[in-house]
Amino acid sequence: MYVMRRHERLERNLKVTWQDQELVFNGFTKDICAGGVFIVTSRPVRPRDIIKLELASNGSEPVIHCVGRVIWVNQGQVESFPPGFGVEILDIDSESLENLLSCCDDEKPGPHC
Repeated sequence: MYVMRRHERLERNLKVTWQDQELVFNGFTKDICAGGVFIVTSRPVRPRDIIKLELASNGSEPVIHCVGRVIWVNQGQVESFPPGFGVEILDIDSESLENLLSCCDDEKPGPHC
């Protein structure tokens, strides 16, 4: 299966905290791009859920704050990928966007990536 993507995904292991309407969870990203992230977790989420995200490099304060929509969930059906879910970024402030784009720079990633 080949999926055409709008943005190149890059392997980045960032600490992530996400919140649905009631609960807060922690995990790590597998990859990121300018339009979204994949979060490695066994926590259940549903496609189309809207969640708040905070991303940070290990040991630092969150540098990326955004709101996203769960696009797909892998519960083991894609064996080449870890369990988790992909998120499309829907809303992001300008400073967080700048930090996200810096993390997506393959040749010179920012200091917080």
